[in-house]
Amino acid sequence: MSASDPPYGPPYPPPGEVPPPPRVSRLAVTALVAGALSAVPLSVACGVAALVRIRRHGGRGRGLAVAGLVLSGVWVAAAAVLYAGFYTGHAGSPQPAAAAPGTLALRMRPPAPSPPPKDLISILTVRTGDCLSELVGRQMIGAVRLVPCGKPHEAEVGDQFRLPASAWPGKEKVIRTAMRQCIQRMRAALAGNPELSHLEVRTFTPPSKAAWEVSRTVSCMVTDLNGAPLRSRLSR
Repeated sequence: MSASDPPYGPPYPPPGEVPPPPRVSRLAVTALVAGALSAVPLSVACGVAALVRIRRHGGRGRGLAVAGLVLSGVWVAAAAVLYAGFYTGHAGSPQPAAAAPGTLALRMRPPAPSPPPKDLISILTVRTGDCLSELVGRQMIGAVRLVPCGKPHEAEVGDQFRLPASAWPGKEKVIRTAMRQCIQRMRAALAGNPELSHLEVRTFTPPSKAAWEVSRTVSCMVTDLNGAPLRSRLSR
């Protein structure tokens, strides 16, 4: 280019910024990983919570959450088949063995992906004052059913709090810390309640490092010491 030539024009303006895509739900990722590792309660809890959150607030990861729930269903079906086979083999059933293949094939079929029932919520999304229709033994399942507190129910969420942020301290330490604080909180909340001596404190805590990174919330629950159903709201 000679000195008499005009200079080049101004450069083209930069293209408009493209908004970043929605983030993938960490709950959905946790549900998928937990489902692949057969951690069914955690997978169901995170999967249901992810679907609820995505439906309310948008975001990506619904397919991952559904896949985690499907994997959990497969693990449960496989466990049921193994249990049924073990029970049949030890019960001396007179039924011919030829009837088993069709039954086993039906039970092994994974459930079709579908949203969770509307009356089921994730244990991770319960709130203080919620009444839960049923818990399973001493282990809380990932999805629970809410019922009015005036109807028979097994547990009531009496209080909730968040554990301090830190590295994963280990399951046993989390349970000890949660139980100690829940007992103190529920004694204060139920002071003067005539049913206090018949109640047992239960807790739901983050069961793993992955769950701890998603939420450090502890739910303090009360149940009847003898397993009888509760019939009214206890906490005020």
